[in-house]
Amino acid sequence: MYGVVVETEHLADVIEEFWLLTARRVRHIQISVMAPAER
Repeated sequence: MYGVVVETEHLADVIEEFWLLTARRVRHIQISVMAPAER
């Protein structure tokens, strides 16, 4: 049972990191796409 809890917490950390990376990448892409339009 304890192993399952640790596995779940680890999975949550991985998902959180994945979402942070994805959000950062999306924001970077949005800035790259929007920047030329502002000029």
